[in-house]
Amino acid sequence: MPGIEGTLRSPGDVRVVELSVTGLSAELAREVKPGDHCFLELRHGRSRAMVETVVKWSALPRIQREAGRPPLAFLTGMAFVDIDHDGTDPLWECILPEQSL
Repeated sequence: MPGIEGTLRSPGDVRVVELSVTGLSAELAREVKPGDHCFLELRHGRSRAMVETVVKWSALPRIQREAGRPPLAFLTGMAFVDIDHDGTDPLWECILPEQSL
């Protein structure tokens, strides 16, 4: 989804490709394995959401290089485990599960 970025506290930065009620797919600079838990800070405009995810799948589809950033090579699917957001952006209310509001 354009305009949404994230910071993965471990193992590095991510670029969100798709975001849904149940999880997200993202490009990562490093490999994670199914079952790994990842903690991300998602940003949209001035809004923030802290999410815990569990990795469901990971693949190495391509290497994309941008100046000043590591190549994002691993396409990874993650399911939400826990979500905490600031509630200031209607985007989170439309996408994220109601129980996390």
